[in-house]
Amino acid sequence: MLDEVSLDAKISSLLAILFKTVENDNSMGYTTLNKKIQLLYAFLLNIIYDYQLIDLDREKRGILFTGIDLGDNVKGVCYQVTSDNSLEKIKETINKYNNKKYYNDYPVLNHIIIGTKKNYTGTVTKMWKSFFFN
Repeated sequence: MLDEVSLDAKISSLLAILFKTVENDNSMGYTTLNKKIQLLYAFLLNIIYDYQLIDLDREKRGILFTGIDLGDNVKGVCYQVTSDNSLEKIKETINKYNNKKYYNDYPVLNHIIIGTKKNYTGTVTKMWKSFFFN
C-alpha cells in the first residue's frame, strides 16, 4: 500500500502526464479529453468542497451555458474549465458571465486552467475591480 507521500507523488506525476497529453491533443485539434477532465474536476471538487457541481450543458438540456461549464445551484458556485490559458479566454469568460447575468444564480465564478497558468493577476484585477482573482 502506498504511503501518503508516495500517493501524492503518484497523483502529481499522473496529473502532469494528463496535462501534457491535453496540451498535445489540443495542438492537433483534439479536445475530447478536455470534456472528460471537466467531469473529473467536478467529481473531485464535489468531494473536496462538498459541492453538487453538475455539467451545465448536459444537465440543463435546452439551455446553452456559454462561458461556464460546471455549476452548483445550492452553493452558487460555477466553474469554467479550459485548457486555453490566454488572458483573452479569461476576459471572454468574465464578459459572458456578466452579459448572461450568471451571477444571479452563481455569485462565485472560478476559472480552472488545465495545464500551466500564466501570471496575469494584476491585469485582470485592474479590469474587473469586483472580481477577486487568484
